[in-house]
Amino acid sequence: MDIQALTLEEKIGQLCMIGIEGESLQPETENLLVNYFVGNVIIRDKNTRNPKQIHRLTQNLQSYAKNAALLIAMQQGGGEQNSLTKGVTLNPNQHTLGKINNRLYTRQIAQVVGEEMREMGVNMNLSPSLNLSENDPTSFGENIQYTAKHGVETIRGYHKANVVAALQDFPGVGDLQAHINASLTHIGPFRKSALQPFIQAIAEDAHVISIANELTTHTDYTVPAVLSDVIVQKLLREKLGYEGVIMTDNLQDEKITTHHPVDEAAVRALEAGVDLLLLPESNTEQIAVLEAIKLAVETGRLSEARIEESIARILHVKETFAVKELVAFDRDQFRKQWSRKLENLLEEKAVEA
Repeated sequence: MDIQALTLEEKIGQLCMIGIEGESLQPETENLLVNYFVGNVIIRDKNTRNPKQIHRLTQNLQSYAKNAALLIAMQQGGGEQNSLTKGVTLNPNQHTLGKINNRLYTRQIAQVVGEEMREMGVNMNLSPSLNLSENDPTSFGENIQYTAKHGVETIRGYHKANVVAALQDFPGVGDLQAHINASLTHIGPFRKSALQPFIQAIAEDAHVISIANELTTHTDYTVPAVLSDVIVQKLLREKLGYEGVIMTDNLQDEKITTHHPVDEAAVRALEAGVDLLLLPESNTEQIAVLEAIKLAVETGRLSEARIEESIARILHVKETFAVKELVAFDRDQFRKQWSRKLENLLEEKAVEA
């Protein structure tokens, strides 16, 4: 795709991932895809019923995509982090996988989950989380090396299934957190830092990293991490050398909205160096964000060249994972004999652990 040939509105649409209402394609969503050129969609638990319904929804969404196929994301991170539980192989939460501590099982269940997602037309999983925590169900545990290893195996499993792994919560919001100031001046490996799992994931060619909304500790900066150019640009891009897509968590989070309305937060995130904006389900707020970004470019607050850098990264992910591929629904591809055996095995290992 010739990015230079796109209109400003078409460019802005590629930067946004919208939440949607209902279990089927709604007119408001169709309008955003066709007239605002939105290039990415997230499916949440309230949009899901079963694999066949999700497949119908994703194929309808893709049929309205303009310029480039959609990244369609969902969270199937295990346990309570699963947006869909009916008709699919159920993966345990990350804490359970960390307790079992078998990297082969971690990779295998990630591949199974990814394969079933892809059969539904979903091409991005908002997983894994690389936080370090002793009891958090979304964490592999408090051990830095174990978390890094299981994170890498999860990425490998998703990639084997041709699903984008979107790492969550950089630079870490668990029990152990990175000292930002020290990290920026650090020379040598980060083996004892909360950044280590992310560093190993980057080495594994992680294509998408989501920035946390929380205020990070041990820093002089008083803005949410996702709005901080120190976190996004100086730490992740420059210090850690990350070249992939950087995305936000939900900008409607009260950690953001207590400081800024969603449209202003979106522009500030782009100023900080973020590429992909995760927007709320509200159609009014979605349009407000799109118009705020356009105004920011027209007034010189954001440069069009800056936006084009982000588009290039997003399109690279779409091309790498062949997201334009449409798939026919095949109910036999879900909960196959092998995947049910693995599901049962992990349940047994969880009891033993």
